[in-house]
Amino acid sequence: MGQSLYWTFTMEGLERGIFMRHFKFRWNGATENPGLAKHPETLTPTMARFEWTPHTISPASVAIPGNFWCVRDAVSALMGWPSGSEDWSRFIELPIPEDVEHLMDHLDLPGCDPERQRAIFETFLDHGGLAVYNFHACKISHMVYQPHLRHLQPLPPEYDGIDAELFRVYADLRTPARNCPTCMANF
Repeated sequence: MGQSLYWTFTMEGLERGIFMRHFKFRWNGATENPGLAKHPETLTPTMARFEWTPHTISPASVAIPGNFWCVRDAVSALMGWPSGSEDWSRFIELPIPEDVEHLMDHLDLPGCDPERQRAIFETFLDHGGLAVYNFHACKISHMVYQPHLRHLQPLPPEYDGIDAELFRVYADLRTPARNCPTCMANF
């Protein structure tokens, strides 16, 4: 039986009890999270056993550009799932916000509000991840893959002119923090 390794990310001094998710990985390849099906050389989350809520938001009810597959596209890019793969194919169009949160838990991607949880966000900066922007006027969000959270890429041009707020960031902590070539060039 392999040993267990537990990581807990918390923010000290936070008065309202906001906390990060608790991660549990087993060195021997077993896991307490069914979304983590590991290949021998890496910890690779999958969509195995993830269930979407039967209803979604109707794309016809949303007056915003885009194809409404941003969650699939962003998560697949982060996880390295190619188009047409089994994991890529398990996504639905325009999932409800609660499903997105459950998906992030399923894939063990910790998240934070970058404005209110600045100390936690700073621990994510040297990792790849996902940025979620809220379009308040449309009451919808858009998820964007970010290769390096220290240098957030902007929203696609079709969203120019739409008031957007970065309200959630998720980090892929499966790999060690990496040095950023852009940051290293500035020294």
